[in-house]
Amino acid sequence: MDELQRAQSNLGKALARSKAGEDKVLMAQVRERGEQFANLLNGLIRMGRVHAPDNHAFDQPVQDLHRTIEELTGLLGSLQLVTVEDQIYLNDVRMKVPANANHDLGGELHKHNVGGITFHGEVSPPQLRKLVGLFAQKPAAEHPRNTLALALRAEDIANVELFGIYRFRMSEDEAVAVDPLSVVKRLVRQVEDTWDNLAQGRQANVLALRRLVVDLLGVGPGSELLWLAELPNATPHGWHAFKVTQSVLLMAQAAGLPPGVMQDFGVAALTHDVGYAAPGQAEPSFEGHPMAGSRALLRQLGFHEAKVRRAFGALYHHAELESGGRRAPLVGRLLRIAEDYDVMTRPGGGGLTPPEALSQLAAGANKHYDPVLVQLLINTLGQFPPGTFLALEDGRIVRSCSCVRSPELFARPRAVVVREADGSAPTHRELIDLASEGKVRGALKPRAS
Repeated sequence: MDELQRAQSNLGKALARSKAGEDKVLMAQVRERGEQFANLLNGLIRMGRVHAPDNHAFDQPVQDLHRTIEELTGLLGSLQLVTVEDQIYLNDVRMKVPANANHDLGGELHKHNVGGITFHGEVSPPQLRKLVGLFAQKPAAEHPRNTLALALRAEDIANVELFGIYRFRMSEDEAVAVDPLSVVKRLVRQVEDTWDNLAQGRQANVLALRRLVVDLLGVGPGSELLWLAELPNATPHGWHAFKVTQSVLLMAQAAGLPPGVMQDFGVAALTHDVGYAAPGQAEPSFEGHPMAGSRALLRQLGFHEAKVRRAFGALYHHAELESGGRRAPLVGRLLRIAEDYDVMTRPGGGGLTPPEALSQLAAGANKHYDPVLVQLLINTLGQFPPGTFLALEDGRIVRSCSCVRSPELFARPRAVVVREADGSAPTHRELIDLASEGKVRGALKPRAS
């Protein structure tokens, strides 16, 4: 516990400095230089359509762009530029740029199907000149972003990474219609990319993760389509991060937390295990990865509440009440429950049915887990949580796929048929409502399906 207490003390001091105004000064500097960055990049791309890359007209603005990037990386480390609709963000900070025909950086990037650029390190003036020239060219007819990425690689511009177009709003209050399976796929892929970046000593693209949490909240963490989603090719850590995040958001919603806090907790859930991928973790350990993860997440310069929550999530997601976890922050207590629930129900983990896992959590309340949060999860998931295989009295086997819809339906979820009464597999996805048909005989282990 000494190491945990030391880390908590350091994080507390960092947060105090933030409240004292240190972060406001940093954000003002980021906005000023970030707006210069966006203006210079936009202007250079437009110039690239008029002048050849070796034209002396590029000399001064390229030098100015290089100097601005140097100043920004000195403040922030990696730079994550993202365009969303008519807005531009740099490392979570919104830039104020003129809205006119001469300044449409998002439009310039979107021509190549690019919505975001990450600068992971130094980019020399000659490389910047080549980058601008490539963006100024006519985009490829097929797979323009991949074509552009290959061209950057061919020019040995290794510190620049391109991302797709972000198709969601930034407001915490506006829901957006999105495809649930697409959200899961993008979320898992982004978690995997985050691990890869951290393993290479790069920073996490937190804004991209946060946008995916916004989408997940828009779909609703209790959505049946999310519980029915399957990604057989997902990495274990990517799928685990999604399942943990889903449970954390369910409890956060049940607790009535505001949207901004739920987004912070969602990103913390997605990144809680990144210590396994942090540099220096060639032989990752169960004991050491929380501290390694919190250190990796603290590499992004500047201190703010969302960042501290992420670090606390990585640090405290294994904290038990009986060993001091009672003092753990809310995000750590949520993560402890969500992580253990996923591990308990994983075929390669505890191998318990979801009802058995909830019983284990209830038995550990007040000792290992926050009892109020455990009860929130039970009230949300019900007697037969999503993913439970059930034998019906008519001989069918079904898998539950809905959370509790009302107190009266606590033990009557909706379910998808996985085996017909005659033992055959269904020819199509058949959803049934146990509130109106089918009587449960009992829960089954997954292998019995």
